Amino acid sequence: VLFRSADNLDLWNDVYKKYPNEGAVFEGLAADFGRREMYEEARKFANKAKENNIESYYTYVVLANISAIDSMKTGNNIEPSLQLYQKALSMKSTDGNVYLNRGVTYSKAGRHAEAVPDFTKALELGTSQAPVRVRGYRAFGNLMSQRYAEALEDYNFVIENTTEQPDKKMYNDRAVAKYNLGDINGAITDLEKAVQLDPNFVDARNNLNQLLTLRK
Repeated sequence: VLFRSADNLDLWNDVYKKYPNEGAVFEGLAADFGRREMYEEARKFANKAKENNIESYYTYVVLANISAIDSMKTGNNIEPSLQLYQKALSMKSTDGNVYLNRGVTYSKAGRHAEAVPDFTKALELGTSQAPVRVRGYRAFGNLMSQRYAEALEDYNFVIENTTEQPDKKMYNDRAVAKYNLGDINGAITDLEKAVQLDPNFVDARNNLNQLLTLRK
C-alpha cells in the first residue's frame, strides 16, 4: 500500500514537539507513519488531522489505505474504505496510486469487475509500481471477470516484459485464458512451463493432466 513520501520522520517529530496542536503536522506524521507501514500511528495522526479540520486529500488517502488493510486482514466490509478513497479522489483525481490501491481493495474482496477499471486508470495516470506489475493485477481481474481476450493480452505483456524470475502462476493463469479462447495446445505449453518452474504446483499439474487427456 502506497503512502505519500513525507520528510524524515525525526524531523516531523521535532516539528510535532514544537507545534503539538497543529493539524498540518498531524497530516505529515500520518503520511510518514503510513509510508513506513506503522499503521496504528498513522491512523492516530490522520484522525487528529480530521479533528483539527484538516480534511485534506492526503488525510483521506492514509485513512482509506489503513481501512483497506484492516478489511483485508479481517474480511470485513470494504465499503468504508471505498468511501474514503472516493472522498480522496473527489479532491484530487489524478493520482494513479489511489486508483491502484482501490483496485487492489476491490480485487481482494473478489469484486474483480470493479477492480479492472481502476487498474486501467492507474496505468493511464502512472503509479509508483512498474507497469508490468499493474498489468499483472489487471490480468487477474480480467481473467476472473471472464474477459479472456483482455486477460491474455495482459498476461502476454507481463510474461514478455518481466525482469524477475518467471512466475509459475502467470503461466497457469494464461493457460486458463488460452483454454477458454480455444487454444488448447497453447494452454498445454503454458502449463508445462508452470510445472517446469515448480513440479509441486498442484493446480498446474492437474490442469495439465486434464488437457492432455482432452487432447487425446
